[in-house]
Amino acid sequence: MSENARVLEKEQTRAAFDFRSDTVTTPTRRVLEAMVSSTLGDAVFDEDETTNKFEAHIAQLLGHEKGLFVPSGTAGNQIALRCHLTQPPHSVLAHHLSHIVTAEAGGLASLSQAMVQPVIPKVGPNISLDDIKRNAVLEEDIHYAPTRVIALENTLGGAILPLEEAQRINEWARQQGLKLHLDGARLWNAATEDPSLLMTYGKLFDSVSVCFSKGLGAPVGSVLVGSAPFIARAKWIRKSIGGGMRQTGTLTAAAWAALDEVFPGKLRQTHAIAKDLEAYLKGLGLKVSIPVETSMVFIDLKEAGLKNEWIAEEASKHGLEDAFSPNQAFVPLPYEMPSKSLKSVWAFLNVALLASGAILIAFSIVWRAPDVVRNFLVSNLDLTAGLILGIMFLITWLISIAGILQQNHVTVGLVATNWALILDAVGVLIIGTMVWFYTLTPTKNFLQEWEAASPATRQALQDTLQCCGYRNSTEFGIIGGFCSDDAFAASQVGCSTLILPKADYTLNNVFSVIYGFMAVIVGFFLATVSLVYRRKEEERFRKIDEKRGGRGFV
Repeated sequence: MSENARVLEKEQTRAAFDFRSDTVTTPTRRVLEAMVSSTLGDAVFDEDETTNKFEAHIAQLLGHEKGLFVPSGTAGNQIALRCHLTQPPHSVLAHHLSHIVTAEAGGLASLSQAMVQPVIPKVGPNISLDDIKRNAVLEEDIHYAPTRVIALENTLGGAILPLEEAQRINEWARQQGLKLHLDGARLWNAATEDPSLLMTYGKLFDSVSVCFSKGLGAPVGSVLVGSAPFIARAKWIRKSIGGGMRQTGTLTAAAWAALDEVFPGKLRQTHAIAKDLEAYLKGLGLKVSIPVETSMVFIDLKEAGLKNEWIAEEASKHGLEDAFSPNQAFVPLPYEMPSKSLKSVWAFLNVALLASGAILIAFSIVWRAPDVVRNFLVSNLDLTAGLILGIMFLITWLISIAGILQQNHVTVGLVATNWALILDAVGVLIIGTMVWFYTLTPTKNFLQEWEAASPATRQALQDTLQCCGYRNSTEFGIIGGFCSDDAFAASQVGCSTLILPKADYTLNNVFSVIYGFMAVIVGFFLATVSLVYRRKEEERFRKIDEKRGGRGFV
């Protein structure tokens, strides 16, 4: 592994345990490679191919005419609001906890000379149309700054803005002549189950800002979308606050690669983990401040009577970073969290399959050696079946090696591996079931074996085990050797007393081992399915990149 690869792996591992914010995600190898292979045109002169295509792509996703790449979510929001707000006095109505109100350094006041109308929702985590109607300033009273823009946020604190409520707000705002802006930094989270919601939500607003460094893993950047005249004005505003950038292809290529890799699949996984965490916390008697709908969990410390200092100390002991306030702990689930070293798991199970085949072949050969008791318990037919199964395992292993050595986008070999694994599983089921049925009535089954055995074999078993006959000397017993005469033979135990415990021990172990191989087969099958899926995803990314018209990941 190269030094760069080691650094990347270390940073991604660190990010997986850093819960301060979903902004501490780290770029993947794909994102870094995209940066290296991007176009290098001058974006200020609209000459960078990657940036132009990316802006158009995001605008299309959100149902708008044009897009504009900006350095951050704050820049996207503030540029949008500055475009909508033309002449003070004016005000922006927003949720009292929205980033525009609480986390953008008072940009509305300094950049737009605007007043903020913070709204506390009456019901639920999101503001409703009723909340807006109660707080909007619509009258021309010179004592107040009239509402000109309604700024909503989706998601807010991980809570999804209900689509029906957004549609109601849109209809009312249009009637009042008000502009609508959406801080959609985490809109991706709201649309993981149905990506078409990006456009459905987007069309309800005059402008939308979406971010790529929050949860997606891009190093920097947002895109602001709107109408062509709006974006033309936004370019002026972006330039005026120092946001004109030159070779942005390196950044937009990274954002595009991150979006394609993480949305919607990996984001959906973080939502599932967050739901599991919520259920676990409730099982401990803890509550969350906001219902968990996406990848954010807010633990209500005040309700639980816990102190944030204690939790911070305990988290630090386990190498965890988190954001704690006096009343709640904030746990955003990063996309790195569900990621596994898939190839390592696959390689381990691949070796396990090889070992299983080798064990079967070895025992099938070794157990053929002369041993009167073992040869009686395990027939040549059984050993031949084990040998065939072992050879099947080795053939599957060879197919899997050929499959993994194929080019990354080729899946034929891995698909063939899974078909071979299905045949292996059928073989295990047949042999394992035969062994199981045989163990159900061992006394009857081995009586038939004893009866069918040659006199020489029965006498050899009697001599080895020092017993006479099957259940007694009169039941297919052989007089001779250890059982020297009828009187002596009658005084000895039957051989079934000694054979059945050995048979039970041997066959149960064989049964356990055979079905242990089934666990290897199932695990290897699932790992191979995952690897096929990953290769198909990589091929999908490659085709997407080709459509962009750039080189490699452009």
